Amino acid sequence: MIFDIQMNQGTAPWPVVRAALHQAEDAGFANAWVLDHISSFGDPDISMLECFTTLGAMAESTSRIGIGSLVVNAQLRNPSLLAACATSVQNISGGRFTLGIGAGAAPTGRWSAEMQEIGIVSPARMSERHEHLRQVLATCRSHWSGEKQNMPKPITPPPVVLGVNSVELADTAVGIADGVNIRSNHPKLEEIVTRVRSKTANRPDWSTSVWAMWNTALLNDGDSRVTRWAEIGINRVVLVWTPKAGSIAEIGRVNQ
Repeated sequence: MIFDIQMNQGTAPWPVVRAALHQAEDAGFANAWVLDHISSFGDPDISMLECFTTLGAMAESTSRIGIGSLVVNAQLRNPSLLAACATSVQNISGGRFTLGIGAGAAPTGRWSAEMQEIGIVSPARMSERHEHLRQVLATCRSHWSGEKQNMPKPITPPPVVLGVNSVELADTAVGIADGVNIRSNHPKLEEIVTRVRSKTANRPDWSTSVWAMWNTALLNDGDSRVTRWAEIGINRVVLVWTPKAGSIAEIGRVNQ
């Protein structure tokens, strides 16, 4: 099992996030991910750092750890701008970037308020949000391939991981992405993973990952949850860290 870390950059100022990032790199985490939100997480004194600005700073301040977005809201940016943002981070990092992306919240969902504040109205139907996601990724890939000659081109196209919350989007991911990420306690976790793995068994670079809140017990050899996840076809676990979760430096080495 591969272990990654996700930094919630809305719970700490940049110097704290940067120090944790360096500790995660030294500990051997494979990737460090950040959120794509505008709203902060309850502390009025801490402003949420914008996703791609943070990723650029992460790319410059590290040299080994992979970096990525988990997940970009496909509705927040013009698709061509998103392609340019991803290209910039990929090139600054020397090819260490992974674009994690999702379809975005429903108009009545938890994160709809931050979208409404900047004038974005989310499509009401899930099928419409999924179709928009497909169009966004198609635009990104056309830019990355050099089809748009006046647009920046990455040194190599970044891998794409879809954040999925339904069987329908998981099916879509197989055709347009290089992996999926699912909430570890999703009620349909096994159904989604089994469905995806049945269609990607011949794709050695495919990533099937889950995210879970920070729990160092998951890093222990023989943890029953990790064993079960591996049995059903999950090959990566993303642990969500905040400063309140504890010291990264104290956990020792991971991914040995």
